[in-house]
Amino acid sequence: MANKGVKEFIKQDMYAAFERAVNWLRGHGATQDFKAAAVGHSALDTVSFQQILPDRAHAQFHDQLQRMEAVHPAPLKEILKKRIGEEDANKRCFARVLHGEGGQSVTAGIFTALYDITEQQGQNWYRALPGDTAAVKDTPVQPFDVQGAGQKAVAILYTISSNRAHQRDDRGAGRKLAAEVHAHLHAEARERGYDLTVSTLSPVRGFAEHFSEDAEELVSGAFDEKEMASDEWLGFLDDHANQEMLKEKVMTYLLTQKDPVMNFHLGNGAYIGDININPYERQDWATINYVYPDKPEHVKANARAYDATKVRPIAPHLIACITSDAEVESNSQFKVVHAPNMTAKSVPAVKQVDISVEHEG
Repeated sequence: MANKGVKEFIKQDMYAAFERAVNWLRGHGATQDFKAAAVGHSALDTVSFQQILPDRAHAQFHDQLQRMEAVHPAPLKEILKKRIGEEDANKRCFARVLHGEGGQSVTAGIFTALYDITEQQGQNWYRALPGDTAAVKDTPVQPFDVQGAGQKAVAILYTISSNRAHQRDDRGAGRKLAAEVHAHLHAEARERGYDLTVSTLSPVRGFAEHFSEDAEELVSGAFDEKEMASDEWLGFLDDHANQEMLKEKVMTYLLTQKDPVMNFHLGNGAYIGDININPYERQDWATINYVYPDKPEHVKANARAYDATKVRPIAPHLIACITSDAEVESNSQFKVVHAPNMTAKSVPAVKQVDISVEHEG
């Protein structure tokens, strides 16, 4: 027992020394995340952020990403053709990679798509955010040549996956990767001189299950046993009035329920930017754009505020989707995010709900 205690003391002392060394490296500009010693892993293991390229040198990562993909699974051939581009492409993949004695393993991956929205800038620029998952996935990979002052682009993070086999090796890998991609894309935009907004295009599949009984009252046979939309339901969605009604229902769901995807992105510093109803999507007919503020300090402030209060930040135009439903008034908390191109006067007053306006940018 004594020897065991001595060994544990030595192990803890070595761990503390390693942590001090890591902190010193980080304080002097180290860019890698160094993973401290853990059971079964070496203290020399590191985790790096990198872009995954389509060439054969990254073939092992392609296989890992394909196996990890849980949000929008696809054959490897499709992933390589439609999701992974070169360094200057509109569609790219970024990952956190664990480098250890056992080789290299992806701990988290994000697929992104860049769009030029310069011509779509206006009072409500949120409507310029892509909202159709199928259209984003089918966008061809090609060079992205937007640059110069006055140009505006949006980076869509349309699928984020973590490797459960390495959760202990790189804790919070998904959140860390989202922050790294945000920083990388903004640095690239500054270098090229254009304005950039980073947004997700996220499914809200919990809503479909939550709303299924109401949907059946509106359209008989709205969904099949796999929760896929029927032709009748898609026809119902292809009506503007029905879309607006469903946006209100989605907003009520987001303000009153615990949606895991929403919790991830709001906990990461984003806010609810837009709600999309897609009449051509059998699975993801309802999607959300979670928008990340431009400045890292605002992202961090949002994350801290959400962690402390669980108040949902929303874009101003979404106030129109908030009904006078008693469930919303009694159970939800939200605040309005004052974003670029939106004046304070454009934020209408909402009774019976406490709103604070947060300036972004």
